[in-house]
Amino acid sequence: LGCHRHPSPVHAYTLKGGWGYKEHDWHASDGTYVFEPPGETHTLVVDDDCDEMIALFHVTGSLIYVDPESGEVTGYDDVFTKLE
Repeated sequence: LGCHRHPSPVHAYTLKGGWGYKEHDWHASDGTYVFEPPGETHTLVVDDDCDEMIALFHVTGSLIYVDPESGEVTGYDDVFTKLE
């Protein structure tokens, strides 16, 4: 998943595996809860040695894709683009 942000908060719960955000130094593993505040820009990365990562992300709203260098919006996904 490329560099993106959300206009609404996101809640995540890790069921299996390990992951984090390239822009932060924390790490999520089995049983970890993560809160993403609105407007937080990040790039999801799964651990290199992780065979399978399963996490529940409660997303209300869109994913706004941004260029990691400039921060400019490059696209978006929401319920309507996913239905197309």
